[in-house]
Amino acid sequence: MAIGDKIHLINKEEVQGAIGNINNPLLDLPLNNSLAMKQGVGSVEFTRSTTATYIDRYGILRTADVDEPRFEKDGLLIEGESTNLLIPSNLNDNEDLGFTRSAVVGLDGITDSAIRMTETTDENVQRRLRDTSLNSIDTSVGDRITSSVILKPYGDRTNICLLVDYNGSNMIEFRLSDNTIGAVSVPNETFISAGIEPLEDGWYKLTVTLEIINTGYDIGVWVFFSNTYGDGNSYYDGDGTSYIDFFGAQVEKLPFATSYIPTTDSAVTRGTDFCEVTFDGNMLNRKDNSTLMADYNIPSITEWAGGTIPRGMIGIIGEEYRYLRVNGTSTMGVNGFGYFDANNVNDSFRYASIDSSSYAKGYINGVATNYNSSSSVSIIGTRAIRLGGVGHITTHPLFGHIKNFRIYDRALTEQEVRLA
Repeated sequence: MAIGDKIHLINKEEVQGAIGNINNPLLDLPLNNSLAMKQGVGSVEFTRSTTATYIDRYGILRTADVDEPRFEKDGLLIEGESTNLLIPSNLNDNEDLGFTRSAVVGLDGITDSAIRMTETTDENVQRRLRDTSLNSIDTSVGDRITSSVILKPYGDRTNICLLVDYNGSNMIEFRLSDNTIGAVSVPNETFISAGIEPLEDGWYKLTVTLEIINTGYDIGVWVFFSNTYGDGNSYYDGDGTSYIDFFGAQVEKLPFATSYIPTTDSAVTRGTDFCEVTFDGNMLNRKDNSTLMADYNIPSITEWAGGTIPRGMIGIIGEEYRYLRVNGTSTMGVNGFGYFDANNVNDSFRYASIDSSSYAKGYINGVATNYNSSSSVSIIGTRAIRLGGVGHITTHPLFGHIKNFRIYDRALTEQEVRLA
């Protein structure tokens, strides 16, 4: 009997058998708040050469030490290297107009880590906080640049306008009362995307990504506040009481925003996250029947610069080759793990790969996608499972989250994949 054309189990015994199979993986790695295995052998190793920030499950921005993993609400955060070119990231020494400043508690819960911008009563002036010290970023035509700000609006002051090009009129407006984005004007670059990410306790992260079509312009951050959506960086009379809290900003040479990187006197680079799991006893050889499954959250899944720099989901170190990666417009596994069209999934999805002696078959959220024909894999060194990357190189980090990672020593049926 088919149930909504989704599950084709016909009796209680089959259901019980399927549940027994999916509840008995070789490796069960939840990755909700630690690297601890629920089932498996060996160890999970995590490294990163720098400190890094993350937002914990309570919405507070935290700083992880060197080699300390970061767990957010979507699971283990895996990011590659990125540099915040904005100095300083809190814009504390830069120009503001039409506001008075005071220090308040920021997204990190620390007193005086954010700036409260309270409107003056001046008439017909702009209300703005801007970077004025940023030198020209070394860019080439085709580079994608992402600016992001973290702030909290109060009362009616929910209309924000970001000017990204220091020498132009690249205005992107955000109406935070209903998450509307509009009024895009980017004469010196090509507009790629903009986003509003609601954080906890009324904070927001606003992002804008542009592609460079003319070099020689300064890329910075100007934050304008408006009393009317659609007016851009408008002039208006201040009431002397309305305010917005500003926490930080950054500019990255990436086609999406990553975790916040604080800067003071110079640009700061965050190192790459690496997570590796013991291979022996947790994963089988290429020709063996097996199943791999995990939940992924990959923001901006199709926005990687033209798809030329893949984002790794999983790979095997010490082999040629077995991995799964996002290519910008599609995801594929070479010699294993299957593949699928990334345009058909949301930022969050469950991927399952059924590996057999003749093919690798992929599933997205329980729905079968495509096959990859089986081929030989060469062992070239000590093997390990790399999460959030590919195995044979270190240059394709995930820039996303992974959790509920499981490996089975059998090929699960389609019904079992849907139940898992």
